[in-house]
Amino acid sequence: MTGAVIVVSGPPGAGKSTVAAVLAQRCGHGVLLRGDDMWTAVRSGFVEPWLPEAAHQNTVIIDAMAAACARFADGGYTVVLDAVVGPWYLEQLLDGLRPAAVPTYYVVLRPDEETAVDRATGREDHSFTDPEPVRAMYREFTQLGALESHVIDTTSLEGAQVAALVQAGVDDGRFRI
Repeated sequence: MTGAVIVVSGPPGAGKSTVAAVLAQRCGHGVLLRGDDMWTAVRSGFVEPWLPEAAHQNTVIIDAMAAACARFADGGYTVVLDAVVGPWYLEQLLDGLRPAAVPTYYVVLRPDEETAVDRATGREDHSFTDPEPVRAMYREFTQLGALESHVIDTTSLEGAQVAALVQAGVDDGRFRI
């Protein structure tokens, strides 16, 4: 039984959590790993991940995400990673997944900027109340170069619609990295 890893990325407010949960539920043997849980696991000495002084913390967390994904996928599960994994961390994540030698897919959900800011700052169960970090992270996902073909515009789509588009891109290999 061969597993796989589907990285559902994008800025805050893109719809990652909704879409990732739908995808994981639809898999025969699906695992949902939430990046937010990895960051909030740091209980003492936590640094907001968008600050420069968080570099070491973020490196450790990305390595932990990769290790967890690799172990589940190596065990035959399809892992859906719901996390802000921009191009700046993608190679590190892929390096951590290589020993498992499982198919890996990368998709970036990206609504328009105002939609992302409204969604992210409008949630009651999240730490984003200041729109500036959301805008800064959004901008990081606007210049993806060769990875632009991995983007789905989620501005006016429902979660189930986006999940179907992600699944289609996984099935046809478009999002494989």
